Amino acid sequence: MHRLMRLLLRGLILWFTATSGMLVAQSAQYQFKVYNLEDGLSHRDVFKIAQDNSGFIWVATMDGLNRFDGYEFERYSSRADVKRSAPLDAISDMSIGRNNELWLAGQNHVSAFYTEFHQIQTHHLHRGSEQKHTSNQESLTPHNLFQDTQGALWMVTLNDKTGAISLQRLDEKGKLTKVADLQGKSPRRPIIQFNGFIFVGAQNNELWLLSPHTGKLEKKILLPGPAVESNRVVHLHATEGRLWILTSAGKVYTLSDPEGEVVLHPINQYLPEGGLYNSMLIDPLGNIWLAGQGKLWHYVTQSNLLENYDERVRFLLKSMPNYRQVFRDQSGVIWVASDYGVIKIVESEKLFTQYLTGGNENCRDIQCSIRGMAEDEQGRVYLSYYNSIHVLDPNSNSLRLLFPDHSFSNLPFGLVYHQGFLYTGNGWRINTKNLSQQKLFPDADREIGGVVTLDAKGIIWFGYGHRLYQYDTKKQTIQSFRNKQGAWSERLGEISFLHPGRNPDIMWVGTMDQGLYQLNAKTGKRKHFYTGKGSPVEVYPQRINCMYEDRRGNLWLGTDKGLQKINLKNFQNTSYGQSSGLSNNIVTALLPEGDSCLWVSTYLGLNRLSIKRERFVHFMEQDGLSNNEFNRISALRTRNGRLYFGGLDGVNAFFPGPQFWKKETKAYEAPLLFTKFTHYSGDRDTIFTRTAGINKQRSVFLRHKDRYFTLSFAVANYREPNQNRFAYMLDGYEGKWSPFDNVHTVMYSNIPAGTYTFRVKAITAGSLDKTNEMGIEMIIEQAFYKSWSFIIFCGFLFLGGVYGFLRYRIYTIRKREKALERLVRMRTNELEVEKQKSDQLLLNILPAETAEELKTTGKASARRYENVTVMFTDFKGFSSIAEQMEPEELVREIDYCFGAFDAIIDRHGLEKIKTIGDAYMCMEEGIDGTPSESATKVVLAALEIQQFLQETAEKRKISGQPAFEARIGIHSGPVVAGVVGTKKFAYDIWGDTVNIASRMESEGAAGKVNVSDTTYQLLNGEFTGQKHGEFTDRDKDIIDMYFVELKNS
Repeated sequence: MHRLMRLLLRGLILWFTATSGMLVAQSAQYQFKVYNLEDGLSHRDVFKIAQDNSGFIWVATMDGLNRFDGYEFERYSSRADVKRSAPLDAISDMSIGRNNELWLAGQNHVSAFYTEFHQIQTHHLHRGSEQKHTSNQESLTPHNLFQDTQGALWMVTLNDKTGAISLQRLDEKGKLTKVADLQGKSPRRPIIQFNGFIFVGAQNNELWLLSPHTGKLEKKILLPGPAVESNRVVHLHATEGRLWILTSAGKVYTLSDPEGEVVLHPINQYLPEGGLYNSMLIDPLGNIWLAGQGKLWHYVTQSNLLENYDERVRFLLKSMPNYRQVFRDQSGVIWVASDYGVIKIVESEKLFTQYLTGGNENCRDIQCSIRGMAEDEQGRVYLSYYNSIHVLDPNSNSLRLLFPDHSFSNLPFGLVYHQGFLYTGNGWRINTKNLSQQKLFPDADREIGGVVTLDAKGIIWFGYGHRLYQYDTKKQTIQSFRNKQGAWSERLGEISFLHPGRNPDIMWVGTMDQGLYQLNAKTGKRKHFYTGKGSPVEVYPQRINCMYEDRRGNLWLGTDKGLQKINLKNFQNTSYGQSSGLSNNIVTALLPEGDSCLWVSTYLGLNRLSIKRERFVHFMEQDGLSNNEFNRISALRTRNGRLYFGGLDGVNAFFPGPQFWKKETKAYEAPLLFTKFTHYSGDRDTIFTRTAGINKQRSVFLRHKDRYFTLSFAVANYREPNQNRFAYMLDGYEGKWSPFDNVHTVMYSNIPAGTYTFRVKAITAGSLDKTNEMGIEMIIEQAFYKSWSFIIFCGFLFLGGVYGFLRYRIYTIRKREKALERLVRMRTNELEVEKQKSDQLLLNILPAETAEELKTTGKASARRYENVTVMFTDFKGFSSIAEQMEPEELVREIDYCFGAFDAIIDRHGLEKIKTIGDAYMCMEEGIDGTPSESATKVVLAALEIQQFLQETAEKRKISGQPAFEARIGIHSGPVVAGVVGTKKFAYDIWGDTVNIASRMESEGAAGKVNVSDTTYQLLNGEFTGQKHGEFTDRDKDIIDMYFVELKNS
């Protein structure tokens, strides 16, 4: 009945809101983000999430292990293509051990993974599981890992072949003991240690209490309800003095004393019946998270408020997930393991009240991007956004359209209220009573934009593009601004902001690109503040987004490069940016909180600046903002002190108070992490990356050839990792800290040898409280050639070298004397060798006698030889054959043939005279033998030449190449021989014998040896001759010719 009344009440509230046209302020309590494959997760099917003592988040999936540092997932797998190795891929369960090791469960294995040292210790659960598993073998898959205070690992195993489920215990020595067999089909039986006992959700609705030392069953506790599988215990959670119990049906019980009774928790009064539940989380305030198949409930104990966040997650996933586990990390972030990835839930602080958020049919593109605010005498706040205006009544916290009939379709940028009228930045005057509208200057609506303000004299100022107007509300007249220096012109810049000074005669005018102007109504002059010489104080950049003049004589400027404070007394300026703690450099609006603090809106969050301490505190979406991006000219401080800031998604309103001061001092105990170290190895010419064991206890060593290295770091505050900011320095190399920024990777190169300490500190999202500073020792090895030992060694080596040089100098002088003597002998020998070479060359040209005479006398006289046999050879058809061959080939063939001729006549002791073209001439002097022997030698040589040519021709014809055939003529008789000329000595013979021998050749036939009758008569009986003709010489003598051959041929 109570639940029915609550539902009816909620329905009435919703109906009333919808029918009355009111828009109630909305505030999101939690921010959701889903991590999946696109974010680097190895697999979307996630089984378990845990956080180690260092602060890293570990995610066990269907396909490998993942480490998350807030920025990226580092994947671990057993596959060879993955850089980081892990003992297994399909992980059924994961738990953090006492020594910060990861216990990973897989088929037939439980492994302790010491991530810091990258060491793996595997325990095999089934005999033979060390070998390759076959389909016929039994295998055990462990679930629900839990390590007790004694170091023993408890687990529930499933026999994949028989379906048997057992409770097992692995002691510190690696011995596996079966504690009990369990009934049922599901292997997921929770295990926990509480009040000295091991509690196990054993079977159905039974809760077993076991001795942690022996595993002996001490007691059974029966939960209310039937003893069926659908009522089994699925999760146990221990808090101080209380054990929390969740059943698969969603029943939550508590137990304070093992001897006492279980108590049904009040959440069961509000939780709908039905569904299948998997996990439970109890936060430090006693609030409860319940997760299951399509169920994600959050129960607030203090208010008995139960909310189901499954719909929000389904909207992100576009599907219904199975929530397997709910986990809370050290910084208070909620993590949910599901079959669609990792879901991160960040609690909002609810510091702000939101209006026009989440969309409205009157807004462009549904979202209401606020462009102006104003307050009337009754405290009503007017909110303009592109094409509409809403009125907020703070007393009833209700919103209504100013123009219910949608008759207003202007684009109001900027809004001011004065005496019953609203004035827009683009020149419209709206009567708030009868809603009549009036255009104040003719070019209104020509451009989108405009700014408007009200000064202390009741004058409305309009800045519209490059025009500046003044509207007198009493006279209801408008005019273009003009002073002693003239009217506002285009060269002065496009107006971006107007702010009345504390002096009623002063109006501050900001521009888009020309800096800042001070208009003085009393003097009629303007003063220009800009970037460059001549400005009273440098203003950079020259785009002014907003301004505020405080009571202490300071003018605050919001620009695209941060916040700037100008002391109007001495014109000293101070700049604030992201390096000073500002969340973003693009400042959009400024509102004071008294004289001590200033609120600054930016493109990325809202900031509270403590002026005295110069410290910023950030507020983001997780703190209750509707959106992190804010607009220009969209801020208002009402008379009751409430602040309004407009942005892309409506308005955020609040009263400054202690809740914001506490935010400044609130700190998350989040440790700093070194996540990755990469260096280039000069020895191996490759890049090495290390992700484990990077901490202050272990120094990093680099060689002098390692040219550069990078370090990545993070802080274990996962609320808004991109808002965490870091400062770092390499102590010993750099003299100061870097400015704080979002960069979490730094690179150094060419660092001199030495011992350094890389130090880093962080500002977590939303707070200026810095985490503990962290450092790691970096040792860069000195190059051996720069060490003192090497320098001293080189000094001794140099002195030894000098001494050695002097000794060597003496030795070389003595050695040179001996070398000169050897050189003289060597040169003498060389001259003798060269003389022999020249003699040999001369013998190759001239006969020995002639050569000796030429060397002795310098000349050679002609000699007559009486018994000489002369041979001539000539190739038949040489010209026609030459036409068939390339010149190079022809030369090679002639050289080949003549080379063979030279070898033949050398064997027969003949003297080569010369070659003329294709003709070859040689002789035998017959000095040492008889004329018959001389003739025989020449004829034998001729026959051998013909035989050589025949064999050569046969080979060439086989390959289809032309071949030479020769005619050979021989004659015997007297000749005159000698050397003629003084250059290029040539030995030659003259006489009728030479001419007749030449005639014998020309009268002969190819392949035959033609000899004269004279020669034929000199031959012995081993030759046969065939007379084939005769010819008449010059003396009219008739000479017979014979073709000769060997008798045995």
